[in-house]
Amino acid sequence: MPKRAAHPGKTGGSKLTVTLLSICFAAIVWAAHLTLVYGTVTVTCAHGFTGDVVAGLNIPAFAVVVLTIVALAAIGAGSYLLNAEANGRNADAREERQFENRVTQWLSMLAAFGVFWAGAAAFFVSPCLELR
Repeated sequence: MPKRAAHPGKTGGSKLTVTLLSICFAAIVWAAHLTLVYGTVTVTCAHGFTGDVVAGLNIPAFAVVVLTIVALAAIGAGSYLLNAEANGRNADAREERQFENRVTQWLSMLAAFGVFWAGAAAFFVSPCLELR
């Protein structure tokens, strides 16, 4: 019977997991932002919290602004930390690391734009507007 590795998580599969998570991190934050924004707006509108005002915005719009700021901060911090972690990896794989960094940066910018776009709607569209 062959011996198992002492730490199976320290193999090439672990590097692949870290790489995929670092590349997809901003998209995951973007998806979570959209889910939380639409969920929060739906719940606050359904329960009639539209008349209350916080910082000049009604509750649903204020929640969208707060969630957008948090998501943009998470994307920025995550991109910075993941880029720093990637640069600390094996120096032999420099070209591969550069490619991963570029893909991660482009996806982070795309996700940040998507988060900003969804959050900016709080200033231009009434969150509880009924369409007929």
